[in-house]
Amino acid sequence: MADPIKPTDKPADKKFDKPAPAAAPAKDPFIEIVSFFAVIFIALFLLNGLFRMINSSHLFSRGFSGLTPKGIILNHTRPIVSLNNPIGAHVVALHDLSVYNDPGGKKVGDQPFNARGKIVQGPVTIAGVTYYYVDFDTGTDGWVRESDIGYLESEPNGFERFIMFLFDFISFIRLVAVLFSIVLIGFITYVVRRLTAIRVNEQKLLYMESTAGLPKPEDTASSSATVSNIVLKWQKIKSYAQSENENDWRQSIIEADIMLANLLEVLGLPGDTMGDKLKAVEKSDFLTIDQAWEAHKVRNQIAHDGVDFKISQRETKRVISLYEEIFEEFKII
Repeated sequence: MADPIKPTDKPADKKFDKPAPAAAPAKDPFIEIVSFFAVIFIALFLLNGLFRMINSSHLFSRGFSGLTPKGIILNHTRPIVSLNNPIGAHVVALHDLSVYNDPGGKKVGDQPFNARGKIVQGPVTIAGVTYYYVDFDTGTDGWVRESDIGYLESEPNGFERFIMFLFDFISFIRLVAVLFSIVLIGFITYVVRRLTAIRVNEQKLLYMESTAGLPKPEDTASSSATVSNIVLKWQKIKSYAQSENENDWRQSIIEADIMLANLLEVLGLPGDTMGDKLKAVEKSDFLTIDQAWEAHKVRNQIAHDGVDFKISQRETKRVISLYEEIFEEFKII
C-alpha cells in the first residue's frame, strides 16, 4: 500500500500589514485666527490691568523716587496734621526714627522705616516741635516727632509689596557682598603677609647656606664676616676674569659655577647633576634660568675640552656677567 503523500513545503506565513496611521486632521484657518486674536486680547487685558494698577497707586507721581520703598509708603500716607482727631490713628514710620520717654526728653529707642503703630496720646508741642505717643506693633513705644510719622490711609498692593521686597533683597545682597569683601580683603592680607614672611625666611636661609663651599674663618663667623667672605670670593672670581692669563679666565668660570651648584643644592632641587637640577627648575621661581643654562654650558666645555677649548677674555666677562645676574636675583652678592 502506497504511503500517503506528505506535504514537504510549509505553508507560507501570512503577513499582516499594519494599518497606516490616520492622517492628522487639517487645521482650520478660522480657528487659528480666532485663537491668535484671543491671545492678543488676553495680553492687552492683562497689560491694561497692570497699567491701571500702577496709575491708581501713583507710583510715578514722584518720578522714579515713587518706585522706592519710601516713595511707595508716601503714596499711601498723609500728614498727621490733616486729621481732625489723630488719637487712634494708624501710623507708619516714614524713615528710621528715634523714640523718646517724654516730648523732647531722653531717647529710649529706635524704630525702623515702615514700622507700624497707633497714636494713643498727643499732640504735645515743645520748642516748636510736635510730638505724639505711639504704641508700635513691635519694639519700643514712646513719643515721636510728628514729622517722622504719617497717617496710613491704605496698604501697598501686591505689585508695590513686590517692589519693596526687591529693594530689601538687594540691600541684603549688598550687605552680604560688603561683609564678604571685608573677609576676602582680610584673607588676602593674611596670605600676602604669610607669603612675605616665608619669602623673607627663605631668602635668609638661602643667603646663609649659599656660602657652603666658600672660605670661612676657623671660628664661628658673624654676619659681617659671612658677608665679607662672599664679597671676597666674588671679587676673586672677577679678578680672575680681569687677568691676562687664559687659565685664570677658565678658573673664574669654574669657581662661579661651583657657587651656582651650591645655590641649586640649597634650593633643594631634585637630580644628581647640575643639568638634572636645572631641568627641575620652575621658570617663575628662577627668572635667570636661561642665563644659568648658558653659563653652565660654557663651564662644561672648559671642563671637558680643557686647554683645547679656546676662550677669550671678552667671552669670559660675558659669562661671568651671566652668573652675576643669577646671584643678584637670589641676593647672594
